[in-house]
Amino acid sequence: MAQWQGFIHGSRRPVTRLGTKNSGLSAFVGSWQGRVSVGGWTTEDGVDMVEVHLTRHSNGAGQSPSVVLYHGPISGIEKPQPENGE
Repeated sequence: MAQWQGFIHGSRRPVTRLGTKNSGLSAFVGSWQGRVSVGGWTTEDGVDMVEVHLTRHSNGAGQSPSVVLYHGPISGIEKPQPENGE
């Protein structure tokens, strides 16, 4: 069953890709000036995590070394707050 969904739209028809809890999903968007890469995975305790990098294009142009823009839960919430304020 799909845990992750990706959507890409460019000069051709849009496409989607699915990832499971085991496979995760990764993608990048790049130009001649650099690249942003994104990876998503599910931890053993069921937390959906992502990491976003600003990095070089394969031609060597762009940010070097790679900079992590975000690493954490895709929800943006580091630790779920207990209900009832406990």
